Amino acid sequence: VHLHVAGHCARKVGEEMHRALQDAHEDHVLVLIILRKLRAHFRNARAELLLAHEHLADAFVHVGLFCHKILPENEMELNEFLKYMESGAEIEAGSEAHLCMHKLSQEAIRLTTELNGSYHTNEEIVEIMCEITGRRVDETFSLFPPFYTDCGKNLKIGKKVFFNAGVKIQDQGGVTIDDGALIGHNVVIATLDHSLNPKHRGNLIPAPIHIEKNVWIGANATICKGVTIGDGAVIAAGAVVTKDVPACTVYGGVPARFIKNIQENV
Repeated sequence: VHLHVAGHCARKVGEEMHRALQDAHEDHVLVLIILRKLRAHFRNARAELLLAHEHLADAFVHVGLFCHKILPENEMELNEFLKYMESGAEIEAGSEAHLCMHKLSQEAIRLTTELNGSYHTNEEIVEIMCEITGRRVDETFSLFPPFYTDCGKNLKIGKKVFFNAGVKIQDQGGVTIDDGALIGHNVVIATLDHSLNPKHRGNLIPAPIHIEKNVWIGANATICKGVTIGDGAVIAAGAVVTKDVPACTVYGGVPARFIKNIQENV
């Protein structure tokens, strides 16, 4: 409003100046009167601009207070968050790390919605996965959508890795998938547990998962936090893996147990 009034005053100044120039050669007294009017208009315009400046300053203060309420003052950076996850320390609900986790999940939801929402060539899928993980994904990687993650930034994928439809990866605690691994339909890879203490049930406890070279994980299997699956191992469909799996073995069941060894020359 004050800016509008100041603009109106400025227009008045222009009109008075135009009239003064027209009448200057006829009446010097009239020119003096007009110049006094111009000075008055300038004073009004200046006063209105000062008021406008004060209101804008107040508005910026209120915007700053609003942003302070909805945004953490010292927001945790990604590298700091990943180091915290690597430490294995418990994440308190509502803490800085927990808020950072929520922010990353929103970005992951946006990107996986883009990935799953329409057809993409494999080259386009690799590009989106690079954005999801924040790191280079090899061109030999492939997946059948849909794919889901609620983080993505702590997921490392090797060469010639394949995800079948419906793979779900919760990678905040760190997930490494080595070359040649095959991940079946609807496999869940989860690196977080909630606290067993009912009073702190919202707290989270991370631990990394490592899937080594040429592992095959069957459909609907679940890989729990802290597990390493050795080179060439096979996880049977529907298994729930809670402990490390040695290389070149077959594990299955709930919880997953040893079934047999794999001969590498088969």
